Amino acid sequence: MHIMLDLETMGTRASSAIIAIGAVGFDLDGIQSRFYGRISLESNLAAGRTVDASTILWWLDQSDDARYEFTQQAICIPIEQALRDFALFVQSHGSVGGMWGNGADFDCAMLADAYNQIIKIPAPWPFYASRDLRTLRAIGASVPRVQFTGTKHNALADAENQALHAIEIYKHLGMSL
Repeated sequence: MHIMLDLETMGTRASSAIIAIGAVGFDLDGIQSRFYGRISLESNLAAGRTVDASTILWWLDQSDDARYEFTQQAICIPIEQALRDFALFVQSHGSVGGMWGNGADFDCAMLADAYNQIIKIPAPWPFYASRDLRTLRAIGASVPRVQFTGTKHNALADAENQALHAIEIYKHLGMSL
């Protein structure tokens, strides 16, 4: 099983506050499982995660539905809990064939940094399982993206759409996951 990960954050550095984790377990047959966690911004700041002004300004230009990720703190969980919950999600899949993120230095790297900094454990996937969707999209540039469904910049909707595109590229190239 492969997992597509998408984070919503308050910056682009590895130390940035993570306000949502969305992930789906997938194979060539489609999406098999889902994980979604909205995370308290306050818990991120208390743990020493950072915020970038340019990202806050970027969020202000996004839709109301997208901003819901961080404006409804009453429904958010502490980052420590989100990291533990996500580790259980990953472990429930047994051996992870690939932990996919949108960029070699973003989703997987940022989440691994949070595990190391906040709960002092390694990321719950093997380092060699990290995969980069941007590279796959460059290789499969001739494969059109699937029509986006859901709210853009909602971590779960982004992860689902990214996984569906990865599946289409693999199928188009005649490769197995």
